[in-house]
Amino acid sequence: MCGGGYGSPPDDLVSGSFKMAVAKSEAGTTATAYFRTARPLPSLVTVLGLGYFAWVIFWPQSIPYQSLGPLGSFTRYLLDHHHTLLHNGYWLAWLIHVGESLCAMILCK
Repeated sequence: MCGGGYGSPPDDLVSGSFKMAVAKSEAGTTATAYFRTARPLPSLVTVLGLGYFAWVIFWPQSIPYQSLGPLGSFTRYLLDHHHTLLHNGYWLAWLIHVGESLCAMILCK
């Protein structure tokens, strides 16, 4: 007779759900082994880049262009000739980063 009697699940159903529970726990350990915290250097470069980008967009009068060398002169050129592109690019960069993080959160659940 399959199962323990009237009202109890069959043996193959119990063993199947046990296998599924083991597979889920193995998937969790695999995910924690695969996904790890980002390296500090790329994170620092991203934060500094977006910070400089915000500084250029919102407070361009306070940037010491001469002290920054080639980066300062390039930034000044972009501000003088392509301000709208910089402004739209700033918001696009934030939109991409927020979308990327939301996508990662959904996929990693």
